[in-house]
Amino acid sequence: MNANPPNPDEQRQGSLLRFPELKAVAFLLCLAPALAFADGIPFDREKHGVTVPHETFVLTEAQGRELAARHRVTLTSPQHELLTKRFARFPGTINEILPWNWGDCTCAVGHPYAILLPGGTSIAVTHAEADFTNRYGVIPSSMSKPKSAWSRFWRSLLGSHSP
Repeated sequence: MNANPPNPDEQRQGSLLRFPELKAVAFLLCLAPALAFADGIPFDREKHGVTVPHETFVLTEAQGRELAARHRVTLTSPQHELLTKRFARFPGTINEILPWNWGDCTCAVGHPYAILLPGGTSIAVTHAEADFTNRYGVIPSSMSKPKSAWSRFWRSLLGSHSP
């Protein structure tokens, strides 16, 4: 039998949470409020409308083709002028188009982004998004882009062995 009394430091270490575990719990508690407000785009799914001040643009036939082929929209001169009257640095092309039922946060989405409204024939640019882009410029997306039509074509011909 061991007659030596236990070391008080060893007893304390076993009874307390380890420091890295404590940091992880504190980090998760700090992150929870941010996740609660990361609710995606400002669109009311029941009323089918954007819930914040915005500009709506009906897509031309050429813009519809561009959206389908390249997943972006180049604004017409009148559309671009409408935005640049208030947001002088707004670009002529919107590279990020999110569907109205986007269910994720926009933290990895590039700026500016537009919301493709139900029916797919018009987009909305919120004033907050236009203001963000006016202040900070165009920011590329950190999300992966869908494969091009050619890569999908070759993949379908070659199966999973395609590059």
